[in-house]
Amino acid sequence: MKLSLQELAAIYKLVSNIITADEEIKSEEVDVLYDFFESVGAYHEGMVDKIIEVSDNQLSTEDATTIVAHCDADTKQIVANLLAKVAGCDGEISPQEVEILNTLKEICELPDPIADKDDDDDETIIPAFIIARSNGIAELFQTETTDYQPLEAELAAKIGAQRLEVVRYTAPLNAISQHVGLTDHHLVMLVDRNGYARSDAGDNMTGTILYGAGYEIMGDIIFALESDSGYKLSGIVESNTLLNNIYNTINNAVGGLLKTK
Repeated sequence: MKLSLQELAAIYKLVSNIITADEEIKSEEVDVLYDFFESVGAYHEGMVDKIIEVSDNQLSTEDATTIVAHCDADTKQIVANLLAKVAGCDGEISPQEVEILNTLKEICELPDPIADKDDDDDETIIPAFIIARSNGIAELFQTETTDYQPLEAELAAKIGAQRLEVVRYTAPLNAISQHVGLTDHHLVMLVDRNGYARSDAGDNMTGTILYGAGYEIMGDIIFALESDSGYKLSGIVESNTLLNNIYNTINNAVGGLLKTK
């Protein structure tokens, strides 16, 4: 595929937003970017310098999003794949990266990313749980604990609860599970069983919407996976792409209520 200098500079600008999201530039992220340049025939003497110069000196992020938004469908798919790969190449994906990905997807009208099959099959991440605070802030919690009792204790501590209650199989949760293509698992919400008795627990609009039956959810909540057989609780482990898709689908389902710090 032949991309113009302006298009390459715009893509570089968007990728730079992901790379600098957590204020730490990682070599893995830069390697993915340069692999992309090589794949489109733009990695040769002087060309990368020109791309960076145009991006830094001639394009704002708004300019870059406008250029990418006017690209054809194939190019947009390439951009979506690249952004997701850069965000997830270090085995983790920060809330800041998730918010940027979500924003760029909406503004540039990007499709869902399609991970390279070999890369995605080989990818392993620390099991990840999405925390949705009652104030609308979303956070990521990762732990290698798998036994239920210590895992429940860790998760309960993250939201200040003594005991957790699993909310499963509501219509909105089922729709999210289906949309992201979960197999052998379904999405669940973990809520504070005694949330109503806590004076510091605010109304969690995200939880209330996804409960979907007029029942008000109080306090912070956690999104996790549960196996269809045996109801074993776990974090999201398949890939950062799946983690990103689940977060985006949750946030779309609640009208963009979730934000990152």
